[in-house]
Parts: sequence; structure tokens; C-alpha cells
Amino acid sequence: MYRIREKVDTVEESQTDIEIKDSEFLHAPIWFIEYQYQGSTYRVLLDGCTGQIITGDIPFGESTFPWVWLAAGAAIVIGILLILLL
Repeated sequence: MYRIREKVDTVEESQTDIEIKDSEFLHAPIWFIEYQYQGSTYRVLLDGCTGQIITGDIPFGESTFPWVWLAAGAAIVIGILLILLL
């Protein structure tokens, strides 16, 4: 169509003929999974043949992990100080 417009100002009719001589069937099992975690909805795109995740949302939030290490470190320091002072 764009080549016709290079030659003329107004296109009154255009026709395209397509002939399909051969075709192949491609089966790609992809699963679209939607799940909820702690009140939020997440989506994952999964390869149905291998079970590998193609792409997806990862739930993340505030973790207590740093607080655990901070509390453990404080307990160790207090324990050492108590041993040294006694």
C-alpha cells in the first residue's frame, strides 16, 4: 500500500492476494499462572515442557532477617562484656 501512495495521490481500491503453500504447527505449552501471597496478586509465565519460569513477579517485603542478626550480635557483645566485667 505504501508503494502505491508513492506513485499516486488517491487510492480508490487496493487488493492483495496471499497463497499459502505450506504450514507447520508449533506447540509451545506456556502456562500463565496467577497466585496470591499475603494479600497481593502475582503472575508467573512458566514453560510447560521444562517447568522453568520464563518470567514472573516475585513477592518481596520487609524481612526480619537483619533484625535477627542485629539481635544476635548484640547478645554476643553483651555476653562478652559480662564475662570480661565479672
